[in-house]
Amino acid sequence: MTSEVEQLLGRLRRRAHKADDADLRQAVALLLDARQQLAEIAAERDRTQQISNRLRQQLSKLQQSQPPK
Repeated sequence: MTSEVEQLLGRLRRRAHKADDADLRQAVALLLDARQQLAEIAAERDRTQQISNRLRQQLSKLQQSQPPK
């Protein structure tokens, strides 16, 4: 999916420059920026998920080590 999007954006960028279409160039630039932001958000989500999983494991270990009340 990502490579298809990359290919499409590349074709659109070349078409915009060939046609000297400023609006299309701007639209492609905005799409590229949005794609980059999504990639950064996904990476942050993955890091947060790893931290969350690690904290859950630590909590579980702590709960198991507590004597029953």
